[in-house]
Amino acid sequence: MDKALEQQLRVKVGVLKRAIKEHNMYAEEVQKTEAQLESMGTEHDRYRQISDALDESKAMLADAKSRVADACSTVQSFLEDNTVPEDAELCVQAKDFVQQATEVR
Repeated sequence: MDKALEQQLRVKVGVLKRAIKEHNMYAEEVQKTEAQLESMGTEHDRYRQISDALDESKAMLADAKSRVADACSTVQSFLEDNTVPEDAELCVQAKDFVQQATEVR
């Protein structure tokens, strides 16, 4: 594979990897915050503050999900438009991250 193509793919895969990581982080944060809200009553002093944080985390989760979808389509398009050896480590890694990204959708 051409060095320039390899570098482009490496960058695109890195963006996808980071987007998936951020999505998973926000999904975990939403779950923890929801559990925390359930365990405390609505009369608790910090309920409103934690509820607002949950809303913000949900918004960031939606944003991260759209970035995962965008990065996934970019990697898929790159793989389709360029000749990349199927057995190349970077190509295998790219396909693994594309698979993870489809699970996020």
